[in-house]
Amino acid sequence: MNTGFVEVVNSMMNVVVVSIQYRLGPLGFLYLGNDEIPGNQGLMDQVAGLQWVRENIAYFGGNPQQ
Repeated sequence: MNTGFVEVVNSMMNVVVVSIQYRLGPLGFLYLGNDEIPGNQGLMDQVAGLQWVRENIAYFGGNPQQ
């Protein structure tokens, strides 16, 4: 979906916009008290997304050190 936000920001500044998707609701945060099926998978999705961005942002013109 194109909201126009990226185009506006890019025209004003030299930035790379990243949006990380993650699981919500019971698929992302349900915990049933079972250690074999840990809760907070949504948080783990966010961590994995941030790691991916840091490893790959240079390919999109970003600086992984910033």
